[in-house]
Amino acid sequence: IDNCYLDHMADLIKSGEVDEEVLDTSVLRIIETKLRAGLFEHPYVEHKKIDFEKDLKLAQKLAEKSIVLLKNEKSVLPLKQGSKIAAFGPMLRCSDELVGTWLLDYEPSYSKDVFDCLAEKYDVKEIDPTFVYKSANRDNIDAVVLVLGEPRSVTGEARSLADVGIPAHQIELAKAARRSGKAVVGVFCFARP
Repeated sequence: IDNCYLDHMADLIKSGEVDEEVLDTSVLRIIETKLRAGLFEHPYVEHKKIDFEKDLKLAQKLAEKSIVLLKNEKSVLPLKQGSKIAAFGPMLRCSDELVGTWLLDYEPSYSKDVFDCLAEKYDVKEIDPTFVYKSANRDNIDAVVLVLGEPRSVTGEARSLADVGIPAHQIELAKAARRSGKAVVGVFCFARP
C-alpha cells in the first residue's frame, strides 16, 4: 500500500490544503463501515476450504455477463468453428495475468490462456507480428485475433497509471493486424474500463 497519506497528510493539514474535517469525515466513514461489518468484534475470519468447481461456474457466469462487444463490423463474430486463426499479442499466453491483482487463493491449473481457449474451437497459429501480413496471407488465415492488455503489476493498490489508454506499442500491433487485410478480432485484457 502506498505511503502517500503517512508521508504527506500531516503537512497538507498544517498548510491548510486539506481541511482536518475532511480527514475526520473520511476516517469516520471507514470506521463505521468496519463496525457495520463486525470487524471489531470478529477481526479474523474462519479459513474455509474453497470449492473451486462451484466458484469456477460462478466465475464463468459472471465473465459471460461482463464481456463487452464494442464493435462487430461486417459481422466478423462469431467466428465459425474450425476457422483458421492467426493470433498474437502480449496477453495471448498469459493465463496467470488474467486472474488479476485481487486474488487471495489461486490455483494455476484452473486458468487457461487465450491461445489455449482459441485452440479448443479453431485452427489457431501463433504468429510473429512483424510478419502478420505474410503469415496471414500465406497460410490462408480467415481472421487475426489480437490479444492486448496490461499485466497485473500495473493494477491494484499503489499501482495506478497516469494514462489508462492502450500503450503505444500495442496500438502499433493493432495497426499491423489491420494491414494483414484479414478480419481482425481484438481481445482486450485490462483490469479497468
